[in-house]
Amino acid sequence: MYISTIAAAAEWSSFFGHFHPVVVHLPIGMLVIAFMLEVLAIKQHTTQWNKAIAFILLWGCISAIASALLGWLLSLSGGYNEHTLFLHQWAGISLAVIAGFSWYLKTRSGISKKPNTLYRITLCTMILLLTITGHLGGSITHGDGYLTDDMPEPLRGWLGLKATAPAVRKKITNLNEALVYQDIVSPVLQTKCWSCHSEAKSKGDLRMDTQTLLMKGGKDGPVIVKNNAAGSELMKRLLLPPDDEHRMPPKGKEALTNDEIALIKWWINSGTDFTKKVKDIKTDDATRQLLARITGGAPPKSEIAGTTSNHSTQSTFFNKKVAPAADADVNALKKLSVLVSPIAQGQNYLSVSCIDAPDFGDAQTKLLTKLAPQITWLQLNNTKITNVGLIEIAKLTNLTRLDLANTIIDNSGLKGISGLFNLEYLNLTGTKTDDQGLMRLVTLRHLKQVYCWNTKITAQGANVMRNSNIKADLGY
Repeated sequence: MYISTIAAAAEWSSFFGHFHPVVVHLPIGMLVIAFMLEVLAIKQHTTQWNKAIAFILLWGCISAIASALLGWLLSLSGGYNEHTLFLHQWAGISLAVIAGFSWYLKTRSGISKKPNTLYRITLCTMILLLTITGHLGGSITHGDGYLTDDMPEPLRGWLGLKATAPAVRKKITNLNEALVYQDIVSPVLQTKCWSCHSEAKSKGDLRMDTQTLLMKGGKDGPVIVKNNAAGSELMKRLLLPPDDEHRMPPKGKEALTNDEIALIKWWINSGTDFTKKVKDIKTDDATRQLLARITGGAPPKSEIAGTTSNHSTQSTFFNKKVAPAADADVNALKKLSVLVSPIAQGQNYLSVSCIDAPDFGDAQTKLLTKLAPQITWLQLNNTKITNVGLIEIAKLTNLTRLDLANTIIDNSGLKGISGLFNLEYLNLTGTKTDDQGLMRLVTLRHLKQVYCWNTKITAQGANVMRNSNIKADLGY
């Protein structure tokens, strides 16, 4: 009887606690309006709004007290950083007290009289506390640094904050030597899961920012069952419909892509190991293509022939039939550790990735031209390809995606591929190209996006491409 009563009380406190994010906006709006009216009244030397200001301060104080109580009930469910929660809690309580004191000072000296110095100091303190409390609340909900992470210069410098650098996935030049969890899986979890499941916030008592705590699970037990993705709660949550309240990540946050979900599934089914390299785990061609797409920066697979997606391909392109590739030509590439696989079941078009072949260079490009009708996706990033090799690449007229990131090609090389009229996606990140070379691509009528990070291409050049309905992404 006693246990059931405790459980019922916990359910009710959790229920009412979830109204905290709703009610908390009432004191914020009221107290800010009271402050603004007071500033305006002082500026215009008028007392006609004093009764309204006192009324708003009173209800701002009452709603702040109600918000603090609901916040306390919400905190009982756990899963929050204790230090940040402690600061937020007492900042909220202090805000309610200061708001009440402001109302008291406003009414004590008479509604019709002008405000005294103590009242003005109290009112400014109230706004400062409101800002601090809101910042701490945002940190609890969205992670530490919610209000400051994207703060621009010179404001960061004025406040003594360190400059921030964008999160960059470790560049993988040799897929075989990459650590499966640390280099491939963990960056996905960090980007999509840590905002709710880390030291700053552990929703459901689940933390995913350390290996031990990830395997430990949350308040309902482990979320990962080794070698059994289908039976793992993590996978079940990832695959729920977007509008399901139990889906991970929840509605409103960036969801994992199909490739990222497939990666998590493969990692769990492969034993959920934290130390093995890719070469230590048995993989088929489809899995290696998946790993290549995720680590190589290529866009996610599109639906084929007549469907749409974020990276949709010409709806009629894959309606064209091509003959199957000769096994001898495919095997010649595979002997060089080049990944070759169909882009979709029932298709003869091929995806070719050299992520395992960093020494692939100009001399080997003739092997690609033997598969010119079939190759439509080609990853040459981080290889030794030069402008000379692009002369052969230009013969692959069915290319729709080409990745040349971190190679030594320059403008003259782009001139060579300006005849790839089916090209939709081009990655020039880290190359020696500039605006002049970029202009050579405007004739590609199907080109949708060019990635130009860390190149000499300018915003002006990107704008010219935009006029041709081509997005040149400079990375900022």
